[in-house]
Amino acid sequence: MPSSNSALSDPPGRPAVQAEVIFGSLSKNCRGVGICKVDVHGEGSVNCKKCPCRATAQIAVVSCDVVRFTFLTESLNTFLFNRYFRHNEFPVPEGFVFQPDLLKALSLDHFIVKPGIYPVSKNDLHVSIELRTGGLNAVPPSRNLLRKRTHDTSGDSPSIAAAS
Repeated sequence: MPSSNSALSDPPGRPAVQAEVIFGSLSKNCRGVGICKVDVHGEGSVNCKKCPCRATAQIAVVSCDVVRFTFLTESLNTFLFNRYFRHNEFPVPEGFVFQPDLLKALSLDHFIVKPGIYPVSKNDLHVSIELRTGGLNAVPPSRNLLRKRTHDTSGDSPSIAAAS
């Protein structure tokens, strides 16, 4: 990753890991939205020829129930940026279980991301999402919203009421 990645700080006592993230849903053969696979071994080692939507991220443990995925903005092409991050929300329509190699790299015993819609943080250099186990602070996804996200080409962003 470019040297601007050094501006990111690692949580104390926890390693940050660079990995290739393949977007989509595992049940849809890595199509659609969400996170399908994470490869900590380097670009191309995940065998998924039908997975064109991929980007490199720095993954770091923020707390016992939060993991942050940080992408360099310049590494996201226009299609990826518009499809997954334009609405300042990252939909996860189905749970995602961290695989053993990712758990080991992050010094975790287990981590399961529950379905939900997670807020996206953006600045000039980075796009970040903080995923939580158990779906804490995530709004349950609406099937209509997820369908609109997958097929939406307009610039309109639907509003979502925050769960209290």
